[in-house]
Amino acid sequence: AILQYLIMTQHTQIGHITSLARIEEDRYVRLDKFTVRSLELVNSMNEGGGSLLGVIDKTISPMGARLLKRWMVFPLKDIKPIHERLNVVEYFFRHPEFKELIEEQLHLIGDLERIISKVAVGRVSPREVVALKVALQAIEPIKLACADADNASLNRIAEQLNICQSIRDRIDREINNDP
Repeated sequence: AILQYLIMTQHTQIGHITSLARIEEDRYVRLDKFTVRSLELVNSMNEGGGSLLGVIDKTISPMGARLLKRWMVFPLKDIKPIHERLNVVEYFFRHPEFKELIEEQLHLIGDLERIISKVAVGRVSPREVVALKVALQAIEPIKLACADADNASLNRIAEQLNICQSIRDRIDREINNDP
């Protein structure tokens, strides 16, 4: 029904949408919009006031900011993934050189999700394609650092990261960096 609605409302480029899924209610605490508003998780109810998100958001990329917001409005129920997140945070605090390396690479990645969504609908500029290549190149040092980390959660992240070498190579072949 949702895909049909998109087609009817002139959103014709939806080939990149392969499936829709419900939020897994057994994994997340369900917070309705009134609770989110009353707790001032994302926005303040008072003019000039702060929200919890505004206080704790020290993310350095738009993707990180969106993820943090999603984590705030969909808090985990199960203690195991909560402990895994805390262990990763502790690793960052105990290994500042690791944290700095990751931060440097995240600055290079920028808003990879936005670029990918533009690629998916065929509305990407050559400059954004070059930014995509830079972002994909920045994934490799993150993957290596996570693989070398003495932290099982970070090791699992390394296993999941794809450096997309074939895409990077194609961009190198197809795009001339010199204007």
